[in-house]
Amino acid sequence: MTSKKPAQERSRLTVRSILEASVQILMRTRKDGLNTRQVAERAGVSVGSLYQYFKGSDSILETLANEQIDRDIRNIRETFTRTPGSAEARLHAMFRRVIAEHRHNSPVRAVFFRKAFQLGISEMVLEKLEAISQEIFAELKTSLPLRPDLDEPLATHLLSRALFGIVQSVVMEAKELHDPEKYASEMTRMLVRYLT
Repeated sequence: MTSKKPAQERSRLTVRSILEASVQILMRTRKDGLNTRQVAERAGVSVGSLYQYFKGSDSILETLANEQIDRDIRNIRETFTRTPGSAEARLHAMFRRVIAEHRHNSPVRAVFFRKAFQLGISEMVLEKLEAISQEIFAELKTSLPLRPDLDEPLATHLLSRALFGIVQSVVMEAKELHDPEKYASEMTRMLVRYLT
């Protein structure tokens, strides 16, 4: 994460410009690493200023990845809880949004995936996915006739890994899905059949 937390508005703007410059560079170069000199130049700050807030390029990537996963979790929660209709409709909307979100900025997301283990954030990502999966599963229990022999902790774990798998497939394969809508429908069908 950051070396120090920005306390003043000007400092927050500096950190935000560093992060935005980093995303722009990642989108342009499609490489896994960042050069702090290039980031500072693009952000319009000195390298020294950059190092006041970040320990180095991996620290910038970690911050970006954490912000992204937090946004993704909020979007998953929002989509699942606010979509009207059946459990199937809500799951479908959630899977469709996950696919859409991860097709956007996929070069940057691909860097996060490739660097996740090196940065030590893969466990954090999986923990957050596990937590949102528990929320979703609790809601599904009230709206789906679950099979009596269902192992609920295992089902929650599998849901989190299904979300992770979708993201990884969409981002890392770096190819267009033939039909994202059908992909979401099939993921929904697979999960509902497993649970019921």
